Amino acid sequence: ARTEAISQLLRIGYERVAGYLGGGLEAWRAAGHRVSAYPMTTMETVYREAAAGRMPALLDVRQPIEWRDDGVVPGARTIFVADLGARLGELPRDRSITVACKSGARAAIAASLLDAAGFDVRLVADGGQVGWPERFTALARGHAS
Repeated sequence: ARTEAISQLLRIGYERVAGYLGGGLEAWRAAGHRVSAYPMTTMETVYREAAAGRMPALLDVRQPIEWRDDGVVPGARTIFVADLGARLGELPRDRSITVACKSGARAAIAASLLDAAGFDVRLVADGGQVGWPERFTALARGHAS
């Protein structure tokens, strides 16, 4: 599991892994450390909110090549997950930030970083940024499934 975690972190741009949590979350809890949670949502919900005129503060943490090749939801802020720690000052603290990527893995890391830094965060854990603008356009026209 440790090797897999390091491999995944290297793939998304974290080149210096300082350590890992032996025993996982259960060991953390058993040691008496605080555990918190934040809300999760789906990209479908984000699309519906945007179509209804309530676009959330959306943070896209995919890689720049993905923004170029696959597009970016209009109004979303783009910060690659590996750069997020150095760019926290660019994000609003007066509203919830919805974090998304393509599959949810990078967004989960970004949401954890934001939560630890005191941001009000919501994680898109299901249905990444695929199908925009087609999906949004269908919702805006009232053809949602």
